[in-house]
Amino acid sequence: MDKVLHATAFAFWGLTLSIAWAKQRLFPGRAFAIRLIGLGVIFGTVLEVVQGAWMAGRTADPWDLVADVAGTALALGLFKWIFGRWPGRIAAD
Repeated sequence: MDKVLHATAFAFWGLTLSIAWAKQRLFPGRAFAIRLIGLGVIFGTVLEVVQGAWMAGRTADPWDLVADVAGTALALGLFKWIFGRWPGRIAAD
């Protein structure tokens, strides 16, 4: 269940960021997905390192990072499903 929650949280984060970037018309084309997934990897890694180093009784789990990145990738599919096009631009603002 922990991995599902990680993926869900990152999917919502990624979708929110995708909508914000699309409305600003940032990163057209493939650069959009590359930057989003890259940020998901960086953000997930930082969260896992901080969790392992600063929280008593918690450890960093590499599978949590995999779930975070999977959730970020899921955000791209959610964007396509909601707006009918791949992230990069929203046709009607």
